[in-house]
Order: sequence, then structure tokens, then C-alpha cells
Amino acid sequence: MAFDYWVDEDHNILTEHWVGTFKEDQIIDFHKDLNTQPVWKAGRSILINLSGITSIELSEEGVQNITTCYTDRQIKTDNGKIALVSENDMMYGFGRMFYSMMDKLDRKPRLRLFRDLEEAYSWLKSTKNKESSRNQTEKSQNI
Repeated sequence: MAFDYWVDEDHNILTEHWVGTFKEDQIIDFHKDLNTQPVWKAGRSILINLSGITSIELSEEGVQNITTCYTDRQIKTDNGKIALVSENDMMYGFGRMFYSMMDKLDRKPRLRLFRDLEEAYSWLKSTKNKESSRNQTEKSQNI
């Protein structure tokens, strides 16, 4: 799996782009490293672009471990938001499981799932948060 990240300093958004096979150990290692980098700042929103993922090698425990990694990071984001983007059904379904597990951990994430990168980026740039996180996520998912 290949990954890259960059920061839009003007809008305080960290973008992660993932390509290839989605694997737990690589994701956890990436985040351990990223959390030590100067690009990681409290209050920074995160755009996770999963559109380049072609397959998943992940157990249920792996999903829980990744969720814990991101929820710990969510706490550090203060007012930051997380947008998950995937155009394919496989990773969009993962995003729904990810959100459900965050909710189950009672983390009340400011997380939305998107199929369109520009829509996700616009949401992250916005400062308005009129609806609850759950309503925003359900609206994006079109449940």
C-alpha cells in the first residue's frame, strides 16, 4: 500500500491519500509516524482519500484498531473534522463501519462520508456545523 500526505495551511486541512491494498499494520505505522511530524497540529481537519484502495486485508479486530487510532487522533483535533472519501462501494462500506465503531466508542466524531472529493473538501473548509455529526453523516451516506 502506498500513501502520501500534504497540508493545506490556508484551510488547516491535512490530506491523506491511500493507494493499493488497505492493511492494518501499515495504517497504524503511518499514523504513529505522522503524529510525530510537525504537520500534525491540534485543530487540524483531516481529509482521508480512500479512492485509490483496490482491496482490503483487514479483520474485524483490525477495523477496531484503526478506529481506536483515529479516535485518539480525533481527540487531539479539537475542533477539527474528518472527511472520508471513497468512490467505490467497498471502501465506502468500510467508512460506514468505521463511523459506527467510533460512535460505539462514544467518541461522537465530527466525521462525514463522501463519494465526491470536492464536496468533502468544501465541508472541511466550512466553519458552519448546524447539524449534529450523526445527521451530517447520515445525510452524506444517503441512508
